[in-house]
Amino acid sequence: MAVYVVLADVESRFTKERVAEVFSTQAADGSTPGTADATAFLAAATDASAEFEEILGVTYVTPFVTPFDAAIVEIVAVFTMFRGARLRRPEYATGDAKTTGPYDADYRLALQRAFDLRDNKRRLTNQAIKPATVGGAQTIYLPDAVKPGYFLPNPTTGEGGFSGGTY
Repeated sequence: MAVYVVLADVESRFTKERVAEVFSTQAADGSTPGTADATAFLAAATDASAEFEEILGVTYVTPFVTPFDAAIVEIVAVFTMFRGARLRRPEYATGDAKTTGPYDADYRLALQRAFDLRDNKRRLTNQAIKPATVGGAQTIYLPDAVKPGYFLPNPTTGEGGFSGGTY
């Protein structure tokens, strides 16, 4: 399994301050160093990448090539921030059920985009294998000079055949 984001990818989308706010280690007095903890970030990024691969399932049989497509990086970056905020900062959650946090809406949008990729409603720019419905040619296996008979109509006029009334 590949990890589809690095710290710089997530920081460029969410700013260094927001990433540090979620992934920094906190001292007993509540202070933080202002930088993201690399171990905590890697754990969340690995989990987010695994979730992304789980959503895609066996649709993509070839591994993605680097650099990863921007859509993959964007989706996994949101998954990473969602997981980090959910697991490392439970105080961000609001309400009695503790189900809404600052990255929940972004997570739902990214989740839908991942499902769209899986269902081929969207395609990656570097997608190696195109679906069978893209491109191609249709082949007709009937010869051109088909003689009309009881079951087959005349291919040029359309008359005759089983439904032509000559049966």
